[in-house]
Amino acid sequence: ANWTFYMYEDRALDMTHLLSCPGYQRMAESSAGEGLQEIHIATALRSHPRRARDPAAAHAFYLPILEYTSLRSNRCGNSTHESRMRDALKALKASPWFRRRGGQDHFWATSKSFVWGADLNNTRLARSRRSIT
Repeated sequence: ANWTFYMYEDRALDMTHLLSCPGYQRMAESSAGEGLQEIHIATALRSHPRRARDPAAAHAFYLPILEYTSLRSNRCGNSTHESRMRDALKALKASPWFRRRGGQDHFWATSKSFVWGADLNNTRLARSRRSIT
């Protein structure tokens, strides 16, 4: 069997909507834009031939959380980076696919987290697996 992945599309876990936030284009064209590799990854995986549309058929699960983009965008509409991360954690806790293996088959790509805060091993999102299992 070919290895496949499922890409979450729930708004709390798919943060590609941040690309339409006011100021995103200005940020993308600034020096901060070099940290937007996570967007290129999300875009490439969205149309990847190994993407499964049915989570039951997936071997792994991609979370297009866009942590760096969220942090740099901060307020967008009625949400902030902190509220988006809280919503993502809540959505993960509710996901039967995440709970099934304690998140061990889930992954996300982020840009420059080490510059903007604690490393990923010490973030609330990284600790979420421990709080769910």
